[in-house]
Amino acid sequence: MDYIDISAPNNSYILTVVKGLVKTGWSPIQSPHNGKLIGNRQLIVLKTSKQDTRIRLFMYKVGDSGRKKPYERRIQITSTYRTGLTSEPDYQDIVLGIDVERNIFVGVDPARMSFGGDTGNASSFFDREGLEWNKPNEILIRPRTAKLKLFPNGVEFHAFFQTSCLAEYLLNVELIHAGKYIAYNSYLGQVRSNNLSEENLRIQREQASGDILILKAPVFDVVREKISEEIIVDYEQGNTAKLRRAKLSPEKLRDIKLRCEENGYLGEEFVLNYERNRLQELNLVSLADKVKWISQESASEGYDILSFEEDGSERWIEVKSTSGRGKVFEMSNNEWETAVQAGNKYYIYRVTDVRSKKPQINIYPNPKQLESQGLITKSASGWQIKLL
Repeated sequence: MDYIDISAPNNSYILTVVKGLVKTGWSPIQSPHNGKLIGNRQLIVLKTSKQDTRIRLFMYKVGDSGRKKPYERRIQITSTYRTGLTSEPDYQDIVLGIDVERNIFVGVDPARMSFGGDTGNASSFFDREGLEWNKPNEILIRPRTAKLKLFPNGVEFHAFFQTSCLAEYLLNVELIHAGKYIAYNSYLGQVRSNNLSEENLRIQREQASGDILILKAPVFDVVREKISEEIIVDYEQGNTAKLRRAKLSPEKLRDIKLRCEENGYLGEEFVLNYERNRLQELNLVSLADKVKWISQESASEGYDILSFEEDGSERWIEVKSTSGRGKVFEMSNNEWETAVQAGNKYYIYRVTDVRSKKPQINIYPNPKQLESQGLITKSASGWQIKLL
């Protein structure tokens, strides 16, 4: 049987996506003529047992922001609708960035392609911490403030993920960039073996014609049950009675935990930018540049964000986030002990409505002192904080 290699131009990252899908069990059943993919704008059909998802893929390398902000990165989109790019009927445009050093993909809202200056370029900016995402079976979705004329809600969502979540991202682009995605589909972090090598991708010559790449999904189309916002809030607040009555399956409990983790990351990023903006507004730009997302570097420090006071002294911030508005949350032994030792430089930032357009922050300095004043109560059964 005559086989040919599936290939792409050397300066293209399209093949990285194809190999990643193959690694997770997808099989090519048709490739463009002679197996040659184009450098960008490749038409791809993802076939599952339920539907065909048609995409036109654009790939760009992640680079520095170009705005003298060391904590910022960008994806520079070189083809936009303002300079002659036309849509492809029945195909959805997908914009992916890739950090080649970390092998992290960054999903960008395709709405960016509707904008751009006279040169046709459009840039999507994000914080560098997203590139440190190291959970292979989860997609990290982060909101970032954007101009209202570009995004109606003033928020742009970026997605950060590794190879094992490529299919999950491609099949859920609209939900992800609308901020409505909940991880319940079957392509999240799944890895399946097949007879194809990701390093030597081949296809039968008779299957190579036209200009479309078609990949068939592995057979495990299991759609998980969606979860309500109410049960997520119950989990965040440790409402065990309601959780027991809900009779959660292990799969559903995993999804709830993942959603709560996403709330945590969203809140931490919101506080990160809040602190940078606070210091910049005080004309303390050098301190704003030093604000760090500590929990992305170490999970054992007892706080999430390192910021600064006006005099340059450190401010340690523990972020507690919720998609609801409750004032009850858990603190670990390590977090409480760190707060007690740190005293006045330790703060709790309670972020509520974290998935809304305008999350709210309540700031509580020196939790130990607040406890002694009766403003914070801690339950005897654990480190459950109830803000009064």
